[in-house]
Amino acid sequence: MIGGETEKSDFIEGLRYEVGTDTVDFFNRQTSYPAINIGHLGVATAYQNHGIGMAIVDLVADTFSKYRQAGCQFITIDSLNNPRTTKFYLANGFSFQTDRDFYSLTRRMYRIL
Repeated sequence: MIGGETEKSDFIEGLRYEVGTDTVDFFNRQTSYPAINIGHLGVATAYQNHGIGMAIVDLVADTFSKYRQAGCQFITIDSLNNPRTTKFYLANGFSFQTDRDFYSLTRRMYRIL
């Protein structure tokens, strides 16, 4: 769940660039957002750059977008805050939830399902 008033306002402002005004208004009225959280995704060094991480993210996204019983609207991730990891998640459709964690060890990111 995306929580905290400052995180919510940051999230809503960022969302304006990705979806229409009606969707932003809908999310602005919500107190929480159902999400699947991938705490930390890792692939063994020997298997990196073979599409495994992308396949895992796509499997999670496909599973929860096809089977709406859980009501999930987002995938969230706690991304290591380094250029390689950030590049991976941005390339896989994730956005930063807030800039308040810019200097933290991890960054909170999300992807709309």
